[in-house]
Amino acid sequence: MSAALGALVLGPEAIWARKGATQRPRLHRAFGYGFATLMLAAAISSAFIGDYGLLNVHGYTPIHLLIPVTLLGLLNGFHALRAQTSALIAPPLLGDTTIYAPAQLAIAVFPYP
Repeated sequence: MSAALGALVLGPEAIWARKGATQRPRLHRAFGYGFATLMLAAAISSAFIGDYGLLNVHGYTPIHLLIPVTLLGLLNGFHALRAQTSALIAPPLLGDTTIYAPAQLAIAVFPYP
């Protein structure tokens, strides 16, 4: 839970550091690596959380469908980093939104007590 909350805090900071009139690439990189690490930790640890009270398949509820989405988004982001594609060729929406938007949606739609 703390990894997901930490990623929720670092996500806007990473995006903010790259947008606007004053770009801060070092800050963007630091927050981005922290965000990616926390999202990876949240995705892996959430695979071990089961709930048999809700609609589920062997303890996995619909929110667990975001695990592959998160992992694929991270892989896509790291692939773009390795290929060194610029933001003009591959917009950050490809990597950032596939991870960040579902995380926010999951918190809004499937809140855990």
